[in-house]
Amino acid sequence: MKDAYLIGVARKINRSGDISEFDEIMTELGNLGENPLRLIIDPLSVPWNDPLEENHFRSGCAPIQALARAREIIQNGIARTVVIEGDDPLKTGYERDERHRLMNVYGTITLFLRLTPMWSELLSR
Repeated sequence: MKDAYLIGVARKINRSGDISEFDEIMTELGNLGENPLRLIIDPLSVPWNDPLEENHFRSGCAPIQALARAREIIQNGIARTVVIEGDDPLKTGYERDERHRLMNVYGTITLFLRLTPMWSELLSR
């Protein structure tokens, strides 16, 4: 089993931050002949019910899911390098009402209310 190492992390929050170190690492990988496999964290603007493309992640847990997939890819020899990327300026890229509408993936019925009938059925068994 191969070890997987995190060699660079960069982020911008509300358009603030510096990703130049990440850009340097990508240049260095290119100079070494590496072509990293890319894992994409979809932005909120991608409709929740759209089919999920290969190597794309979409949920509040997407970063953790992508890290787990990257480790699996490296350990199984599918790729030597993996880049996890995403761009979703939640506070600056959406108006408040639009952001809340897009985050409302369950409609007007809460997850709790959706699970209640299933729970009742399980209890009755």
